[in-house]
Amino acid sequence: MVLGQLTAYATAVMGAQYRTHMFMVLIVKDYARLIRWDRSGVVVTEPIRFNEQRHLYDFFIRYNTAEPNVRGHDSTVGEPTDAEVKHAKTIVPELIKETSFVTLTVSGRRFITHSPSSQLYVPVGRWTRASFAFDIDDECRVLLKDSWRVLLEDIHAEGDIYSELHKHGVPNIPRCLFYGDIGHDDYHRSRTQDVKEQYFPDQHYWRLTPHRHYRIVLGTIGTPLKNFRNTKEMAKAISAALKGKTTIFSAEPVLIHIIAHEVAHNYAGILHRDISPGNILIFGADESRDCKDPHNSTIDGGMLIDWDLSKPLCSGGQSTARQHARTVRQLREAVYLTPDISFY
Repeated sequence: MVLGQLTAYATAVMGAQYRTHMFMVLIVKDYARLIRWDRSGVVVTEPIRFNEQRHLYDFFIRYNTAEPNVRGHDSTVGEPTDAEVKHAKTIVPELIKETSFVTLTVSGRRFITHSPSSQLYVPVGRWTRASFAFDIDDECRVLLKDSWRVLLEDIHAEGDIYSELHKHGVPNIPRCLFYGDIGHDDYHRSRTQDVKEQYFPDQHYWRLTPHRHYRIVLGTIGTPLKNFRNTKEMAKAISAALKGKTTIFSAEPVLIHIIAHEVAHNYAGILHRDISPGNILIFGADESRDCKDPHNSTIDGGMLIDWDLSKPLCSGGQSTARQHARTVRQLREAVYLTPDISFY
């Protein structure tokens, strides 16, 4: 019950703010525990008898004098000016009714979007947050995804996947404008897995997945498939997302149509691995192309999005597992340590 409450509190705080990590203090009768959450798990100290030990007092002193990024605040998040917000509302209709705004930095550029709200997830994991945003430099409407990508060997960032797809001319995918890791490794990379390896290197039966803060900006915005206006629009969107307008010559002099998923698989060597209604968007004739398209993307009727779970195939067309866990949301095990204030 207590674990559930602590998880709910951490979820509320890390969901309603842009945070890299957060601290808690659990006090039970005459002892306390220090708790540190990040996107890979939670570190919990052994009981601190605060009437006999000074660890809790030292922690509060250090926390009080620490810089915001040490406390877990995202240093890449700022506040827009009133003039910037006013201009953003004239370009991005989804921001008109919003009352609270932040600026997010991607590749040295600033984007205005609404402040986050808490989500019903556990605090660990990729924590993808997609929002409509205003590109201050190009003065256009974009889709910005803030997430914590899995930091393991052979797992490619979504922006790199899009670059490869654009290189091979895969149709009906969004235009990827900017992407990259955010902030400094000291704060924008999970650390719980390092603590586990330091204190429990021989316990191989459980492992924690490292994560790295990441953002990607897409210049093509569609409509969720669930918001289709009629059956024809829905069918066209699905067809367009899975059957591109790309025309391929077969071995014989006959033109054939090949589905977009197959184009990515056969010609770019990339498997999507997450086909679902939520990853198919409607893109009709009335959809605006807000930003310049550096890739000359072919989009008609619909798009296949969210390539962050995709994977390049081996040369033989086969692939092997890259992670020790599946993508089911779960609460990682806590790591119990002796009090070590230097870690905090």
